[in-house]
Amino acid sequence: MIYLHKILPTFVLPIMLVIILILIGLIKNKKKLIYIAIGLLYIMSTPIFSNNFFKIVEGSEYRKPISAIDSADAIVVLSGMLGINEIEDSTYIEWGDPDRFFGGVALFKAGKAQKLIFTGGKMPWDKVKKTEGDVLKEYAITNSISSDKIFVTKDVDHVFLNI
Repeated sequence: MIYLHKILPTFVLPIMLVIILILIGLIKNKKKLIYIAIGLLYIMSTPIFSNNFFKIVEGSEYRKPISAIDSADAIVVLSGMLGINEIEDSTYIEWGDPDRFFGGVALFKAGKAQKLIFTGGKMPWDKVKKTEGDVLKEYAITNSISSDKIFVTKDVDHVFLNI
């Protein structure tokens, strides 16, 4: 199921719509369709379109200041932000979206919870030994958080729930 979840979005991206329109235009010999596809590609590539599109998709929510956030039993930082590369005995980390990590650490340091939990995210095709949670725990310790306050879940295989 995870493979379908990763592949299916490719077919609904704007570039795929453009490619399909161009192919239909070529097959049916309709130049107008090809021009429309190129125009759509240009419009969707502009910052004006993308900024407004993301406002519609993400809504009008803004980040709250830490002082406005209620305390909780724990702060959970979800995985899915790191690329972990293991070469021989060395581990190299590529950050994709560090905001989650630093946001969780900032909340913890502000005293919003007594526990910091990292999910042990790991894709089924990843052959690395460490999960993202293990790596994030190491970074949290280097950010002056006591290791006895940090917890890492078991390996998370990105399971889908039927609700």
